[in-house]
Amino acid sequence: NRNTEDREQIAADIAKSRGLTLIPPYNHPHVIAGQGTAALELLEEVDNLDMLFVCVGGGGLLAGCSIAANYHSPKCKVFGVEPEAGNDVQQSFRTGKRVTISVPDTIADGAQTLCVGSLTFPIIQRYVEDILTVTDDELCKQMRFFMERMKIVVEPTG
Repeated sequence: NRNTEDREQIAADIAKSRGLTLIPPYNHPHVIAGQGTAALELLEEVDNLDMLFVCVGGGGLLAGCSIAANYHSPKCKVFGVEPEAGNDVQQSFRTGKRVTISVPDTIADGAQTLCVGSLTFPIIQRYVEDILTVTDDELCKQMRFFMERMKIVVEPTG
């Protein structure tokens, strides 16, 4: 149960008991680099991007994308976006230290992290302009927009 148990500890226990290698979802240099390729591909297609908005949970995607944007389009301002109910990254960014919260009650389940990563946070501090929040109602409206107008189904975290 994600509301009462530590999912990272559960994964570590399973990996250890089965002799598996655990690859963290965001707090690893290779994951950060890999996730940065999303922005890299966009920046190769679009010249002179003014702003880039990136969803954020643990910070891997935002950290990677902010590094790519800084290198390939230094004038591009990068913003992180997370659910208002789970604004641990915004709180961390504004206070200058990692903040831990309870499991947020949000439809954006991919952003139900409790604290920004120890590796991702310094990168976010260095390259990101600000962290913005959105309500679940705003997420639902945008999901509906994509469904009705663009005929694509998007998940709320994205």
